[in-house]
Amino acid sequence: MIAYSKCVLLVCDPNQMRMPLRAILEHEGYIVVQVHDGTQALSEMHLHHFDAVVTDAFLPDCTARVLLDRAQSSWPEMPVILFSRADWDTCDLAEIQGGFAWIRKSAHPGILLSVLALATERGAERESVRAQEALSA
Repeated sequence: MIAYSKCVLLVCDPNQMRMPLRAILEHEGYIVVQVHDGTQALSEMHLHHFDAVVTDAFLPDCTARVLLDRAQSSWPEMPVILFSRADWDTCDLAEIQGGFAWIRKSAHPGILLSVLALATERGAERESVRAQEALSA
C-alpha cells in the first residue's frame, strides 16, 4: 500500500463511477470521503483536513473551475486532481486555476494512483518544511 492513510476527498457524480473509484483508492490504503457535488465538497473541506481532492470537472451544482477557485482561496496548497471525461480545454483550465493534474476517466486507474501518490507526497514535504521553519523560528 502506497497511501499510508492519506485522506482523499472524492467528488464525483454519478454513484456508479464513484463507488468503484472509492474501492480502488481504499484498496491502495487511502481514507476516502465521498460526496456528489461542490457544495458538499466545500463543506467537508471546512470540517476535515484532506491530503488531496479528486473531482469530476462537471458537478450537479458547479464546475471544477468554481470548486478549484474556492478551494484555492482557502487551502492554496491542497492538490486538486480533475478526473473527468472532459476535453483537453478543461486540462488547460485546471492548470491555470491551480489544479494539480487532469486525468481522463477512461485512463487506467494506475495513472490516477500514481498522480495521487505524487500529490500527497508533495503535500507531506510542504508540511515537513513548514514544521522545520516553525521550529527554527
